[in-house]
Amino acid sequence: MLKIAPLALLIVASPAMAECAIRGPSLMYLGSNSNYDWTVEMVRNDRCTISFHSDNPNIVFTSTDIVTRPAGAIIRSGTFDLAYTAAEKGGTDLFRLKICGTDVKGTGCNVHIYHVTIHDQPK
Repeated sequence: MLKIAPLALLIVASPAMAECAIRGPSLMYLGSNSNYDWTVEMVRNDRCTISFHSDNPNIVFTSTDIVTRPAGAIIRSGTFDLAYTAAEKGGTDLFRLKICGTDVKGTGCNVHIYHVTIHDQPK
């Protein structure tokens, strides 16, 4: 699980299987209307769950949208929860999510860009 700074937001990346790692910025704000890059390392056919939640009452999520669909599969498993399944072959993939809401910097939307490396077998 990846926790972001208290004034930002909490992103949970929980692998459905052991070979899913998501790394990204340590601080971000919804009101900044910025782009954030994330790297994902996983094994083909594995699944990662990406969840947007916050324990901070000053952070309110209002929507998540899939801006760019990956070659692999991405499905909603809740309003702020998505599950990405890597393609059946190794290589790279990319998808973009738009996350909107309000925080201490104001109201806005960010685009999260996920750069995925898919391995044929565990490292």
